[in-house]
Amino acid sequence: MICSVYYFDVKNGHRLIDPTGLERRDDQDAITQATFIAAQTAMDVPNTSGGRSIAVLNSAKEGLIKCRFTQTKEIIMAANKPVGDNARKGAVKKRTQLKSKLMGKSAWTKRDKTSGEFMAVKKSAKKFKGVRRAKGS
Repeated sequence: MICSVYYFDVKNGHRLIDPTGLERRDDQDAITQATFIAAQTAMDVPNTSGGRSIAVLNSAKEGLIKCRFTQTKEIIMAANKPVGDNARKGAVKKRTQLKSKLMGKSAWTKRDKTSGEFMAVKKSAKKFKGVRRAKGS
């Protein structure tokens, strides 16, 4: 089987020229390889600039295709953080909040459900995130 050498030049704010190239069966195989390289690069490098692309050149250094790549759902899927990362998922349990007045203005007060202790007061009109409302407020 005869293979040709293809070069994969990456443009990511500046141009990274492939000096050695890779042997591939045909143009379609080289384009498939470029798609794989683009997906891996998109996962490793955050998308900070819009002009990121990969150019596929044949052995005569003639351009076959230029692929733009960005981080999309097809390349990177969102995932929950690992257990023990101190990130809350869902509602805060054993706490409630109630609307009260603080110096004539409306405020939200967070309270411990078991001891009844008032824990914090939020002066803004927004409620505490993830904390359930007390009955009657």
